[in-house]
Amino acid sequence: MDKEFDVMIIDDEQVVLEAVTRVGTAHAYRVDAAGDAATALQRLDQSRYRLIICDIMMPDVDGFQILEAVQTGHPETSVIMTTGYATVEHAVRSLRGGAVGYLAKPFTEEELVSAILRGLRHPKTAGGQMVHDAPPRGDHVDGPPGDPSWYRLGWISWVRLEERGSAFVGVTGTFLGTVGAVQRIELFEETEEIVQGTSCARVISEDGLSHDVLGPISGTILEPNKGLHGEIARVQSDPYLKGWFYRVIPANLGYELQQLTAWSACSGEPLHSQ
Repeated sequence: MDKEFDVMIIDDEQVVLEAVTRVGTAHAYRVDAAGDAATALQRLDQSRYRLIICDIMMPDVDGFQILEAVQTGHPETSVIMTTGYATVEHAVRSLRGGAVGYLAKPFTEEELVSAILRGLRHPKTAGGQMVHDAPPRGDHVDGPPGDPSWYRLGWISWVRLEERGSAFVGVTGTFLGTVGAVQRIELFEETEEIVQGTSCARVISEDGLSHDVLGPISGTILEPNKGLHGEIARVQSDPYLKGWFYRVIPANLGYELQQLTAWSACSGEPLHSQ
């Protein structure tokens, strides 16, 4: 391959290409830009890219086709999907399809910078092993008998079902790893609603950047984990048990679980801690 780049932006809007190139270059990233899918796919075979930011709605091809092509032919490259026609369905489909992030337009410079940083730190980009991020399994985990109780939305957030009908929601260790050291976590309040595929919490890293956590399911918050306010280390050391974000009453569980990945069904992803 001729060249190596940190980021390739694929978008049919020139203003977006220029903005991402300008911001990425200002942060010392090597940025390439492609205005259509054909050009992007050709360059993928000619150069190496650590991260791709790809528009979903383009005139010549669906952005999800590019995501699939990257997943198949360039598995070491991470993808962030972006669109000006932001919907819950687009966000969920992007993450279920293998994207490491989703960015709705118009996005701010801070949102772009934090998304790029997380994308470049993602284990698949860095050659890491996803098998090391798995929730615990044992008698202390309360889930439906005979069914998987853990599900995830991409590698961003998780939900654990309880027999009594409620569910715990939290952030994955992978996402926290891409954020870096955490300064604080901003949670919703009791009785507020969270919606699958939209921001349900915000993690502020010590470098001052904000990182939105997309909710794995929709529902009403029964209780937020108030212990996280005074003990941030809890979520970083144990994101799946002590570091949960909310206990919720799910709103549309039957449909929404179909949009998630069941951890017990994932090849090579054991449910025990390593």
